[in-house]
Amino acid sequence: MARFVEETDYPFDDTIRLRFFASRRVRFPLALRIPAWCENPVITVNGRPEPSPTPGRFARVEREWAPGDTVVLRFPMRVRIAPGVNDSVSVWRGPLLYTLQIEETWRAYAKGKREGFDSYEVTPASAWNYGLVLGAGPEAAFRVQRRRMPPNPFDPAQPPVRLLAPAKKIPAWTLAWNKHVSFDPPVSPVASDAPTETVTLVPFGAQMLRVSNFPVIGAARPFSTEFRDDFAAGHFDHWVTYGGGWRVRAKAFGPSSDATSSKAVATKTRFRDFTYEADVSVAAVGNAGLIFRVSDPSIGADDYNGYYVGLSAETGQVLFGKADGKWTPLRTAAMPLTANRPHHVRIEARGADLRVFVGDMGQPIIEATDDSFGEGAIGVRQYGARPEGPQAAFGNIAVRGLED
Repeated sequence: MARFVEETDYPFDDTIRLRFFASRRVRFPLALRIPAWCENPVITVNGRPEPSPTPGRFARVEREWAPGDTVVLRFPMRVRIAPGVNDSVSVWRGPLLYTLQIEETWRAYAKGKREGFDSYEVTPASAWNYGLVLGAGPEAAFRVQRRRMPPNPFDPAQPPVRLLAPAKKIPAWTLAWNKHVSFDPPVSPVASDAPTETVTLVPFGAQMLRVSNFPVIGAARPFSTEFRDDFAAGHFDHWVTYGGGWRVRAKAFGPSSDATSSKAVATKTRFRDFTYEADVSVAAVGNAGLIFRVSDPSIGADDYNGYYVGLSAETGQVLFGKADGKWTPLRTAAMPLTANRPHHVRIEARGADLRVFVGDMGQPIIEATDDSFGEGAIGVRQYGARPEGPQAAFGNIAVRGLED
């Protein structure tokens, strides 16, 4: 019988040692998978290097193996970042994703039918709303601390690897409207006047409460001057959806049947004064339209800050209102509207003066003065549609910022 015995702390350490045991010499190929993330893998046999292996492929070592032969694989692990929602970043070292180390408070709220299976509520006992100060890049920003390997490498009290990084608190990044999860990371770069602190990141499995997409600290984003999307490419890469599925079909963007009350936001836009135009098709039931000056969006019909202009074929009305976790109507205007066909909607916003046009009308169908929200992103929204039948659709979206 021939066998290899592995000695390693991988994936926390970069070295894997394979010792060969057999009663006699034997020839066979040994195939070793090389991870794609590793840029400079090294294989040695009895201290002598093998040809440089290719990341993402299998390396093949074919030889006559003798008892006591030792194969050493080394996969150098550098800290690297990957892009995420709203230009946030996730942090990786080798194959492991890292998350912010957060102190946790555990409270049992239901006794389990068996010992050890109680139900717990876990809440943060330390700050979690940090953005990373990356400066010249992750290689310079992060310090790697290694410790002895514990019996359980995902024990939060003694992780074998920790990453230390400079960071700043972002006070405006809070829990979402339901108070159970956080809002999405604010769009990077994010300005923060908070002092720089050193935070600790640990392997993802070592935390129950996890922040693994971090905003990047930097100068505040300027106001947007223009945004267009005709969905001709067949995707909606510029949008973040909140509730149910969304899709592009025939150059129109809209919710699928499981998203009867939901919204999509072009989160990387930031407009103050602007003209916003789009073609809006509304379902036979409910209403659909455009949201603007949006901030803090999350899943929930009215879970956002901002204004909404909606069309309703069901009631024959143009609706105008605002949301801040709850809905506040501001104006309505009667107008015959046909379901499942596009209506051109134009919104003009300058300061507190807000005007709404539908079709080719020369005069606004709704005018309002409201200063609740002065800036934010643009988006689209459907409310109260039935799951069966056609849903809302949005096309030819164009926003142009107005000069002061």
